[in-house]
Amino acid sequence: MASSDEEVEVIPDCVTDYHFVDEKGQPVSFSVLPLQWSNDETPEGLSTQAFLRGTADDGFQQIYKKVIAWKLELSYVLPEIYVLTKENWWIKLQRPRKSFQDTIKTIFITIHCLHHVKKNPEVSRDALWNHMLKAFSSHEAEPSENDLLDHMLLVKQAALRDKDLAKSQENRTTKGYDFLVDVYDINDGDDECDNSPDGLFDYICALCDNNGQLLCCEGRCIRSFHATVDAGAESYCESLRFTDAQVEAMPSFLCKNCQYQQHQCFACGMLGPSSESSGAE
Repeated sequence: MASSDEEVEVIPDCVTDYHFVDEKGQPVSFSVLPLQWSNDETPEGLSTQAFLRGTADDGFQQIYKKVIAWKLELSYVLPEIYVLTKENWWIKLQRPRKSFQDTIKTIFITIHCLHHVKKNPEVSRDALWNHMLKAFSSHEAEPSENDLLDHMLLVKQAALRDKDLAKSQENRTTKGYDFLVDVYDINDGDDECDNSPDGLFDYICALCDNNGQLLCCEGRCIRSFHATVDAGAESYCESLRFTDAQVEAMPSFLCKNCQYQQHQCFACGMLGPSSESSGAE
């Protein structure tokens, strides 16, 4: 039986002046951790170990905790970010260490962009980025749409999961929502990509490198494909050879690589496991 004199570790609710390091002590963003959208989800295996360092209790408590997941809350006046310790305790991130700001710059810009669009669904593209420039005026490098490229999957998941971002067809005409639709088209529940020239990203088929009427994979690869023979006829694409009825009946689409968690390495060209638990980077 434990002695009553033993000190019980108190895990704080929030931490400030924080940064994250990997198992080698090198700076790493919290975005390398699995993103948990609800408390019912179980964190996936980690490809990178991450440890939170910071202070709590007005600087009197030093924090060093292994963390296994993160989550964000877009409903409040400012976006809130939390990390989950291995003891299953959520800690809110407040002010980061100044030297750590560059490490989390792109994920912060992506989160604040999603938050502003959620709160201001009719905001124009120009007004959105004017707001972002002001919000990140203290940073040396100005925010831009390129910062979102590192976090395309987050943008897609947020647009699919958040009720205010995932509006119905009647709200697609609002300028703010069109910004997200241009990134990942949510076509009233189907998965065909928006190939509008005004889009933020230019979708092409992974099989033939041409655009057209495409089906987007909702897995990690975020690739697009000509789903039917007719869709790929102009570019002589072999296509996925689905029928129109099959495409129409799909609630979502995962390519075979994402289904079996096998993807091609961009460096060596070899096929290998891509799940978090495999240690793939």
